Amino acid sequence: MSFEDIFLLEISKASANKSRWNLAYRERRNLSNTKLDKYENSISLAGDGHAEGRYGPRGPRYITAAGLTSGLIFSIYEINSASALVTRIEKSMPPASVFENFFKKFKKPNVEARFIGLQNGDGTAPLYGAYDILSRRKIPICEADLFGDETRNLAMDLKTGMFFNVLVENRLYRPGELKNKGLAVVGETGAVAAPQAERMEEKKET
Repeated sequence: MSFEDIFLLEISKASANKSRWNLAYRERRNLSNTKLDKYENSISLAGDGHAEGRYGPRGPRYITAAGLTSGLIFSIYEINSASALVTRIEKSMPPASVFENFFKKFKKPNVEARFIGLQNGDGTAPLYGAYDILSRRKIPICEADLFGDETRNLAMDLKTGMFFNVLVENRLYRPGELKNKGLAVVGETGAVAAPQAERMEEKKET
């Protein structure tokens, strides 16, 4: 069973949005706010929106999304050029032309996708809408960190395409400190088993 098959299986379950689950090749690392602030040209996403960036001497290093709760981060990263299209979906997806224009920039795009966000009780419709874009181009998913009851503060490193957890106060958080107090539905922590052939790591929420 492929990574994408597991993703579709999980989001189709009635219990999909009852607890946090994470499919990833490796555990997401932390990034201090102090280090992030050294890159003054970082791009910030707030509310519905999207941003493109390309790693280079004059380009931005990070694309950030702070205070993410019920929103969804959907990113597409072109590995060969170190370019990314990152969308923050709070209410609606960007038009299809946004994605098509991004793909047109590359003759033979070598891309990967990531999904991060949503809270327990949120619907899965945004996931299906984003996945439709991937399936038409056979784009692999590298990370899916979904649902749960915590606020996420994220930064994508354009050098690698990977996301970091931003330590806003430059320290590790205490258990429950990031809990979204406005969330009505709270489930138990969960994790989805990854296929042995891929030897993916399971990251369990602590």
